[in-house]
Amino acid sequence: STTTQTEIISNPYMFNLNVTPNPITDFARINYTLPNAGKTSIKLFNASGRLVETLLDNTMNAGTYTMTIHAHKLAKGIYFLKYEANGEKAEVKLIVQ
Repeated sequence: STTTQTEIISNPYMFNLNVTPNPITDFARINYTLPNAGKTSIKLFNASGRLVETLLDNTMNAGTYTMTIHAHKLAKGIYFLKYEANGEKAEVKLIVQ
């Protein structure tokens, strides 16, 4: 008999977004992973859904990235960080204290 072996090569990058620490008192690191190169956006919205700031809107290579967000630029309260790339979406609730 003949045995066929198939090698599956998985992408080392999985679509991901996280923020630490959360709640934010001073600053936080936004860590995001992009599995494939493409148009990428990260936007910050307030609790009522209004766009506060576009943190990233660019074509990016696949990889893991970090950016910093400073709490002193934001009023205390609840925000939503929305990450979109290549048709995938993620959202994280942020609390600024």
